[in-house]
Amino acid sequence: MFEAMNEFGVHTLKAARALEEAGFEARQAETLVTVFRSFAVGDAATRGQLRDFEQGMKTETAGLHAGIETLRSEVDTEIEGLRVEFTEKIADIQLSVAGLKTRMYQLMLAQTVVIVGLIVSLDRLL
Repeated sequence: MFEAMNEFGVHTLKAARALEEAGFEARQAETLVTVFRSFAVGDAATRGQLRDFEQGMKTETAGLHAGIETLRSEVDTEIEGLRVEFTEKIADIQLSVAGLKTRMYQLMLAQTVVIVGLIVSLDRLL
């Protein structure tokens, strides 16, 4: 009925005998050890299961780290692309402003010529 030792290192036969020596009847001791063992087996993990869980967590963590690095790389690439695009837009705006300045100076010069021409014309008429 009892194993010599279960996977948790509990010597079930010794436990049953110790309970008998403490005053439990043989049947009570066997039942108590069986119940204890069923709880232990059902609710606890073996060392192998813990190792498997730890290895699974390491694998999952490594996968998460790789995913984070991939995401970081993608974000860095996207930011660099935006930086280049904004730099190009700023350069275009600067060229447009320079063009507008040049055109403004041309118009001011034309106005000056027209004003001087009008003054000269008015001076001749008067």
